[in-house]
Amino acid sequence: MDGCALSLWSRRDDVVHCVGLYDAHVDDDEVVMPQSAVPIADNPVLQQVLVTLQPVVYNNMDDEHDLEKYDLPLRVPARALLLVPMIADGELIGTISLRQTGGERKWLPSEIELAQSVASQAAIAVQQSRLYETTRQQAEQLREREQKVQQLNKYLTESVLKRFLPETMVNKAANGELVLDLSPEPRLVTILFSDIVGFTPLSTALGPRLVAELLNEYLEAMTRAVFDHRGTVDKFIGDAVLALFGSPEELPAHEQALRAIAVAQSMGKNLTKLNQQWQERGILGCEGKPDLLQFRCGIHQGNAVVGMFGGGQRSDYTAIGPAVNMAARLQEAGTPMHVLISETVAEHIEDTHELIFHDDLHLKGIDETIRAFSLPLS
Repeated sequence: MDGCALSLWSRRDDVVHCVGLYDAHVDDDEVVMPQSAVPIADNPVLQQVLVTLQPVVYNNMDDEHDLEKYDLPLRVPARALLLVPMIADGELIGTISLRQTGGERKWLPSEIELAQSVASQAAIAVQQSRLYETTRQQAEQLREREQKVQQLNKYLTESVLKRFLPETMVNKAANGELVLDLSPEPRLVTILFSDIVGFTPLSTALGPRLVAELLNEYLEAMTRAVFDHRGTVDKFIGDAVLALFGSPEELPAHEQALRAIAVAQSMGKNLTKLNQQWQERGILGCEGKPDLLQFRCGIHQGNAVVGMFGGGQRSDYTAIGPAVNMAARLQEAGTPMHVLISETVAEHIEDTHELIFHDDLHLKGIDETIRAFSLPLS
């Protein structure tokens, strides 16, 4: 015997693919894996293997009629051929062919039996290899799906959180470094409420295009002020901004108050810069347009229920409770370009800021008289 080939094929294939070859007439580095020249369906030798699932034995190919063309197209044709099926789960998955090129050979029963034993072991190895490859591909597909899910979760997390949290907190939450429980729960929070003064007549004077441009720039600058001090943007209500301190990031009451005041002051500075830019661009200060944009601000600290509110189709992160209404009412009672703060907030900052005592207030919807303090923002 001077040749051996291992080929993988089944009744569903068109041709035989050789995957392992020993040819005594060819150097190892010159070996090229052949495939059958004749389709399996037209090859009587292969069809006999398919039908019987038994070895096919040719002791002398010269005694056969024109069978050479059905063999693998190797450099030297076989003069004797033993074709043994590889069977797995009752199905043919390939063959091992033993070849004699120097002349005829009578294949002994022991040789056939040995070849069948080798073919059985080879079939097991092939099945295990295919199982491993299938498992590997499935594992890779699972990893890819998990990566896509992680990417989607990260995108959804970022797209939701970036609406009301600063970038540093969004990145930590998206990377799993920060766990945020957004379910509604009672919290001690500090609420900042700001609103543009005279926005309705301003809209009439500017027209829809300019007022949209101005409002977008204004809200972006106000949001930046909140995020710079790690506050939470609850929502925009038209031109009004509602910001929270102490949720979802827990903060001591003193720290909440200091951050809220810092945000209000940053809002005032940002608006001063915007007014200069708008005047330079002709959006304000010419042709009957207002000279300046101004806003009022109110800050209060108290208990509120904070979290995601809504349903399956839409939900928003917000705060609900009397403390939120108090901040809104303080804003309404305030002076343009001033922040009006409740006594609760003032207790935390009176040592670091010069506050102006405001007359006791009777706020709409609030029964008791409110002591408040004012702080200029420009």
